[in-house]
Amino acid sequence: DRHEFRTGVNVKIIKNLNYYLNYNYSWVDNISDDEISNPNVLLSGFNYTHRFSNKLSGRLSLSYRNEEKSEGKFSFLTGSDSMRTSLGISYRPRDDVEIYVDTSARNVWTERAGQKAYNEADIRIGLTSTFDTLFHWDPYCYVIGKVYKDLNTDKAWNPGEPGIEGLTVKVGDNEATTDAQGEYRAKVRAKEARVSLDLNSLPQGYVFSTETEQMIEVEHKKDKVVNFGLTLQSGIYGVLYVDENGNRQLDRTDTFVSGARIILDNTRYAFTNTNGAYFFNDISDGRHTLKLDVNSLDIEYIPLIKIENDIVVEEGTTYTFNIPVKSKKPRPDKD
Repeated sequence: DRHEFRTGVNVKIIKNLNYYLNYNYSWVDNISDDEISNPNVLLSGFNYTHRFSNKLSGRLSLSYRNEEKSEGKFSFLTGSDSMRTSLGISYRPRDDVEIYVDTSARNVWTERAGQKAYNEADIRIGLTSTFDTLFHWDPYCYVIGKVYKDLNTDKAWNPGEPGIEGLTVKVGDNEATTDAQGEYRAKVRAKEARVSLDLNSLPQGYVFSTETEQMIEVEHKKDKVVNFGLTLQSGIYGVLYVDENGNRQLDRTDTFVSGARIILDNTRYAFTNTNGAYFFNDISDGRHTLKLDVNSLDIEYIPLIKIENDIVVEEGTTYTFNIPVKSKKPRPDKD
């Protein structure tokens, strides 16, 4: 009788670099010999992939395997520990042809008596090709499109709106990377497929102006066009607070002022919430005027900075502007 418990975790460290750790624990009962053993295996390592171009890609991995309590007759383990590294390169001159070279090296050692440590290496070179027969069970097509900066947020690409390079588009089970013009192309074989933009490849500050994904119906050998529009979201955020110690910095001991009106460019306004915070979103980059409406303040508060201030918001960022005030009422601990 054999019972197993398996668990694992995969963590993305940076783009294209993942760390994984898997653990397998077994409880083995050899009924004929009345023997119980608990073989277990720990496997951890790193995987890295990189696409040099639409045709050339590479991969690198490093792994460590540790086997424990493998002496039992039915452990199915050799009792060997190993360190393995591999390197591979793939070249696709066409979408239906891939030429690959994979190399690996492994160092193996064991804690069992009578077994020797050894090293091994191998290299594999090959070519894979797909082609159509006279029969088609699933149609195929090419999904083409553009990921662009939607300057006027009209959810459609217009001439002059630049493409965004280096983003990953998922087309069914396949992936494609946008080029310098923001364009991509991927083949899909299915009756329908989901096309989406990998959120992990999205540059900081960008949000969608279009739908984040689309379902397409595949028509045999007919290209489908799916575009994604992105826009940089800028904002202004701040806190209106009572500067208890007068250092003009927001500290834990400071209290908040709610219900005050903050005016932006004399056209928009926001009220501070119970935490003293206010926020303006969808702000254009450039110079803006931020004003505190003193008539909305309780008479006990006196602003410690100018009521009206000029600020410059950079594209794709949130500008932080806190407003300190002082209270004319004494603190209870000073009475």
